[in-house]
Amino acid sequence: MLGMSRSSQSALEELKEYGDASKAHWVKCDLEDLKLTEKAANELASSQEQLDGLVLNAGLGVGVYNETKDKLDSHYQVNHLSQFLLLLKLVPRLQNTPGSRVVFESSELHRGANAEVQFENEAEINWDIGPTKLYNQTKLAQILTMRALQRRINAS
Repeated sequence: MLGMSRSSQSALEELKEYGDASKAHWVKCDLEDLKLTEKAANELASSQEQLDGLVLNAGLGVGVYNETKDKLDSHYQVNHLSQFLLLLKLVPRLQNTPGSRVVFESSELHRGANAEVQFENEAEINWDIGPTKLYNQTKLAQILTMRALQRRINAS
C-alpha cells in the first residue's frame, strides 16, 4: 500500500490502528502546492509499473476562503485540482493493471453548488462565495470529473 500526505508520522500512526503499518510506503505530497504534487506523482509513477487502485480522498473541509501559493482557492486546489493532477500522472500505471480502480471520495454536498458554475477560469474558481459553497463547488468538480472519466472509459 502506498499513501500520500504532508506528514509521514501522522499517516503511518493512523494506519497502525488497522494493521501492520510496516507494509505501507509513504510519499510526501502537499496538495496545496502543484509543483510538489506533480513531483510526488512523477516519483510514484516512475517507481511503479502497475497500480491496482487510486483512492482520491484528501480534502479540506468547510472553511474560509484562502489562496495557495499557486494563487488558487485552497479548497479547489486541494479537494479537486491536485487530486486530478495525481490521476492524470498515474493513468498510464492504472491502464497497465488489469482490473484497476479509481475512487473519488465526494459527498452529497455537491448538490448545494451553484448550478451555473462552469470552472472556466481562475476568477470563477477564486470567487469567495462563502465556506460552504466553496466546499460544495469542489465536490461538484469531483463528480463532474468522475462522470467525464467514465464516459471516456465507456467510449474506448
